[in-house]
Amino acid sequence: MMKLAITLAALAVCACAPTNGNERSGGVNEPLKSAKDEVKILSVPTVMPAEPNGDIGDGVLRPMLQPMGYKEFSRAVEDGVGCSFIATGNHDPIFVATAPDSATVHGKATIKMDGRLHILEHKGVGISQIEEGSLFTADNIELRIKHPNVEPTTSSKETYFWSAKLSITKYNGGTNEYEGRYECGA
Repeated sequence: MMKLAITLAALAVCACAPTNGNERSGGVNEPLKSAKDEVKILSVPTVMPAEPNGDIGDGVLRPMLQPMGYKEFSRAVEDGVGCSFIATGNHDPIFVATAPDSATVHGKATIKMDGRLHILEHKGVGISQIEEGSLFTADNIELRIKHPNVEPTTSSKETYFWSAKLSITKYNGGTNEYEGRYECGA
């Protein structure tokens, strides 16, 4: 008897739903006023929410970078001239890289993922190539920083930044992309 009551209640709810998808809430079948109204409705961005583990519903886990404080990243990379990536909405960096001003020494970077710090090596040499962004790698991680090749914005006497994108690929665990700012200086 209980199953029958639940089934009837569900059918009653379905019977009240709009059949063509054009009715607005409240059951008022009001036509659109102009083509602009239709464009506004169609141009609403759809955001695919990421689960805390990086899954967006397609079954692929994506690498999720975590913000790091100074005490964390200073253990992994040397102090000095370097660059960091701060994702939109964060205050702490999710990526930090440093390099000596040398034409023979590769820079090092660190990220925090799965609660652990990972050390990456920059493919270029010296601080000027780290400022350009490009490619950083570790055993099964590839990380790429891209920013427009324009003059950076100055944020203080010794620091400057660009709007940038960071993309990360784990060879056994998907890809992810972050937007934010790539800040360099001392």
